[in-house]
Amino acid sequence: MTFVNPSSNGGGSSTAKKTTPAADTVHYKGKVPAATGDLKNVLSCMADECSGVTVTSTSEPIPQHPHGTPHADGEAADLRANSADQARQLLQCASDCGAQYGKNEVLHPSAHSTHMHVHIQTIPGLDSHHHHAGGRGDLPTPNLPDAGNKPDSGNNP
Repeated sequence: MTFVNPSSNGGGSSTAKKTTPAADTVHYKGKVPAATGDLKNVLSCMADECSGVTVTSTSEPIPQHPHGTPHADGEAADLRANSADQARQLLQCASDCGAQYGKNEVLHPSAHSTHMHVHIQTIPGLDSHHHHAGGRGDLPTPNLPDAGNKPDSGNNP
C-alpha cells in the first residue's frame, strides 16, 4: 500500500493517506452533497480502509453551516457513529487518511447535533474542547503504515 503526505502543497503534516481513492465506495446519506478536493480524498481513503463509513453531512446549505465555516467551504464532513467505540475507530481512520481535525460528537456533542456522529476537517480547527486554535481536536496520532518496513530499517530484503 502506498501512502503520501496529505498536503497537496508538499508542506507540513506527517499524517498519511492512501494515494488511490475509491470514490465510488463513499456512502452518503440522502441528499448530502458529494465531497470534492481534499475532503473527497480523505473520505475515499476512509471508505476503502474502514468499515461502516456513512457521510451524513458535508456542504449542504443549512443554518448550521453558515458562510465561512469548514462545512460551507467544503472542508468538513460528519460521519455516522453508532457507538463511542465506532466513533473512536472512525477518528483513527480519519487521522490515518489525512484529516487534520476531528471532534467526537458522541462524547462532545455540538449544540445543534441531532444524532451521534464524528466531525472531521481537512484543515486544523479551533478546538473549544481542548481550548487552542490550530489543533487536531479528538483526532488520535496517525498510525503510519509500514513504519517498521522503511528501507533504512533493515526489515526489507
